[in-house]
Amino acid sequence: MHNKESCSPQATGREIVRFVVIVLGLGTLLQLAAIRAGIRQGGGGGVWLLLTMWAPALAALAASRTSRQVAWRALKRPGWRWLAPGLLIGFAPPMIKAALLALSGGGSWDSAHFELAADGASIKAIHKLGVLLGAGEQGFGLFALNLFLSASLGSVVTGLIWAYWHLPANLMGYNDDKHPLLNALLLFPLAVVAMSFGFAWLTRRSGSTWPAALAHGANNTLSSAFLMTPKDWSADVTTELLSMALVSVVFVWMSLQRGRKQQPELPVAPVAVSA
Repeated sequence: MHNKESCSPQATGREIVRFVVIVLGLGTLLQLAAIRAGIRQGGGGGVWLLLTMWAPALAALAASRTSRQVAWRALKRPGWRWLAPGLLIGFAPPMIKAALLALSGGGSWDSAHFELAADGASIKAIHKLGVLLGAGEQGFGLFALNLFLSASLGSVVTGLIWAYWHLPANLMGYNDDKHPLLNALLLFPLAVVAMSFGFAWLTRRSGSTWPAALAHGANNTLSSAFLMTPKDWSADVTTELLSMALVSVVFVWMSLQRGRKQQPELPVAPVAVSA
């Protein structure tokens, strides 16, 4: 029986290096343009950052014939049955982070976005966020449904245009204005590497890029604001890294289990039986 992965074209080391050089070069140039135009609120760099998201796809199409074949094959396969797991994988770290902040006392309810009623029994209003079922007063049941539907839609939109190359923007404090150098060179790469295990598992199982793109979009959608506000920078970073690490451990274990199951059995030599 042939494994579907074994039938896919395989890139050479030189082709992989060419892809990395193109995507880093193109991503850096576009992010420098974004920084020059302004990436803070109200700046004009958003368009350039949006273009940066397409750098990996453009690099895959330009790097080699093999990379084009792999890219087109993954893009043409929708991977429908893996889209829901993609959403759950993307949602998991922000949800775990919120739980850790609540349990550890390292955060408080995000009243800036989700204003509670005076008696604490319902949501009075949702601020600064676009939600499908309205931003006015609502019970917690409707609020949970509202968040889920809104985050899912936002994940689809974000996931469709996602790609990751953040270094220049991160160095300018785009994701962490308090410790941009530490974030860009250590903390952000650690978080991304941890999440990559789940994304890689999704891509290998589905044969498509879309479930992983949706997972990333889901993560971005909830990470921007999800119920709890960290009390300080250390609580924010610690709970974020821990939540992503917990998710990555699950997928490392699943990948190892799958690898063991797929190992071919070695033929057993016949044993001579003496009389």
